[in-house]
Amino acid sequence: MYCSQSDLEQRYGAKMLTDLTDRAMPRAGTIDGTVVTRAITDASAEIDGYLAVRYQLPLSATPAFVNDVCMRMAIYKLHTNVVPDKINRDYDLALRSLRDISAGTMKLDLAGVEPAAASSGGVAFDSPGSRITHDQLKGFG
Repeated sequence: MYCSQSDLEQRYGAKMLTDLTDRAMPRAGTIDGTVVTRAITDASAEIDGYLAVRYQLPLSATPAFVNDVCMRMAIYKLHTNVVPDKINRDYDLALRSLRDISAGTMKLDLAGVEPAAASSGGVAFDSPGSRITHDQLKGFG
């Protein structure tokens, strides 16, 4: 996972997390860690889908940018009803950034983890090794 409940609490506050995750009736008045973990897990899996195109997973370290994207996505996923405009814009920006990484127009600062190209895209030839002799060409032109 690319961020933690603590990261979300520091950025968005315990009150917001409590409001978004306390779904018990009657309300417990506390953050539901299971709900938070699910949102972070879902956001991290979505991030992996984009990063896998360009980087070997799992990442050896979590870049600050990926941590930030994960927080933006997780808080969006915690909203079950109306998503505030700021949270929605942050989520859209996170997705655009991930698409840019996947397309190769944006690169993470992770030395040595970008996978090698699968092939050069050129044409390959394979033959059984037989040679055409002068006698086989008699009668052609």
